[in-house]
Amino acid sequence: MSETLQKRAAAWHALCASQDEFVSRLLEDCETLEGEVDRLQQHPLASTPPSLTEGGTEDDLLRRSEQERRLQALEDEVGAFGAVNEELEHEAVERRRLIEERSAGLSNAQSRALEAPRHGSPPPSESQTDYEGPSFILCLINGSAVLFNQSLLSQGRTGGKDVAARLIWEIEKDLSGHDFERAGGDKPVRPTVLTLFFHDKVELVRQLLRTKVIASTETWEDFLVGFASAADNECVDVAGDAEPHIASLLLTLGYASNLKRIYVVGAQLDRLYEACPALLPSDVPFYVDVGPKLVLVNASETDDERDLLSTSGWRVTTFPRFFGTSLDNRPRSSFAELENLVSSVPAPAQPWVGAVKTKKPAAAPARPAKQPTEVTIRPRDRPVAAPEGADMVEFYASLTTPTSKHKFSPSARLLVQDPQLCVWHYFSKPGCTLPHCHRSHEYDLTSRGRRVLKKE
Repeated sequence: MSETLQKRAAAWHALCASQDEFVSRLLEDCETLEGEVDRLQQHPLASTPPSLTEGGTEDDLLRRSEQERRLQALEDEVGAFGAVNEELEHEAVERRRLIEERSAGLSNAQSRALEAPRHGSPPPSESQTDYEGPSFILCLINGSAVLFNQSLLSQGRTGGKDVAARLIWEIEKDLSGHDFERAGGDKPVRPTVLTLFFHDKVELVRQLLRTKVIASTETWEDFLVGFASAADNECVDVAGDAEPHIASLLLTLGYASNLKRIYVVGAQLDRLYEACPALLPSDVPFYVDVGPKLVLVNASETDDERDLLSTSGWRVTTFPRFFGTSLDNRPRSSFAELENLVSSVPAPAQPWVGAVKTKKPAAAPARPAKQPTEVTIRPRDRPVAAPEGADMVEFYASLTTPTSKHKFSPSARLLVQDPQLCVWHYFSKPGCTLPHCHRSHEYDLTSRGRRVLKKE
């Protein structure tokens, strides 16, 4: 406990230093632009071309007009950059104040942790937390490392809503072969998907503005509002790396029996291991109990990234064409370094007997009996848009024409039919652009079918 608090305190102090460096870089960029404006303002005065009445040529006037136009454009750019710089600097001041408050709190907690063993009150174990309640899925995204599709980012609130809906669809598509619960013994019920989007807002907005992905900070704010408008989505500004927060949630909620899957996007494995060594495969309790729930998303959809993620031993999947350019310019371990890191960590001294079947260590002390903590998850009700009391067989039959090659089955939702249909083929203006799409284009939808599918 004490060592953990020391690491967190060190992380906060390092964050303070990085904030100061960031503000310093902003001021340097602003000074550079101001110097360019001053130079251009002085240059026309020093070499003012003569007017036509003084023997000058028309080319001289055109050249001067072009210089004035460029000067005005630079002045506008300096003004816009100055406004953004002022806003970000104000936010950086607020964050430094928050960091100081949290650092003071960490110092107090560290002092209490050092005194606790003397009074015979050891810190509680995180692995002893049990949860019960409705099934749910956890999706943890490092938003400072991976971007959603850039065209959606530039749409603000509308793009945020579209991303939230598409994310749910991708996760449910990945889970299409798993039925976790059954309502009334006949129909499968999907768990609720809880999404946490971690990001370093100040640094991320600065990069998005510099690369011209967004035109202003308001566009990013609107995008977050749209994304968080989904009832189970949350955006968290961590003002630093997201991996420690992701690792903390994996340890806190990973053992919950009602947590069925954990999707992790954009997190570097070496930083996860550094933040929490319990995530290494050599930690048998975590690897056996929580490892099967973990799914790493290959956001870049490259073979190299897939190989890196596969060293964890967890399942790796992709969400095709969902994520855009990576913004993660942090140094990262290579494939060989990750393999060496995983293999060099010794196994725990306590042998595990029948870990996969019994999940109990040999001669391990029994956990004290206690009442489980109930986690209340509001279920997401997503019925097909059918009239109340309608015959589902007839309703599904009305969604396709009589000559359609494929028909919808009433036993499954439209997005998880067999074969799965390609929504880009039906709703994207250019249609599906994949040369060999693995989804079906041969559902001949009626106008009613298009309306119902769009609502889904």
